Amino acid sequence: MRLVAKCQAYGLENAILLIAPERFADLASDEAALRRYMDSGDRAKRGPKSVMFSCGSTDVEIVSHPMVKLGHAMLLPVSEVHRIGSTDVTMALPGSDEELSVQVSNLTAIEFRSMSDQGIFMEVPARAGLLDNLTN
Repeated sequence: MRLVAKCQAYGLENAILLIAPERFADLASDEAALRRYMDSGDRAKRGPKSVMFSCGSTDVEIVSHPMVKLGHAMLLPVSEVHRIGSTDVTMALPGSDEELSVQVSNLTAIEFRSMSDQGIFMEVPARAGLLDNLTN
């Protein structure tokens, strides 16, 4: 909440917080213990895909992501983070219809190669943040 409050000073309005799956499991367990479930018929579905918090005027959706290092969390402004690049993920050379496949010489296999030229662009970096040293 403190990170969200600091980023609000720079205009953060809607954010997503990416955390490690282990930390999300702890958060989801705590949230489930505090929630009272209504009768949902024959099968009960438990466990959230995300947890939503509000901090003042800012909504923050907390989501588990497998590429986030344990102990870290990244706060990103939803509408201001963009994927840019000259080519999306492709299985062919740009400007060519030929696939990047190679027959492996010592195996009965074909090797496929993909290429991409991408990057992440953030319009206002001051509206994002990184938390580290998160422990139980």
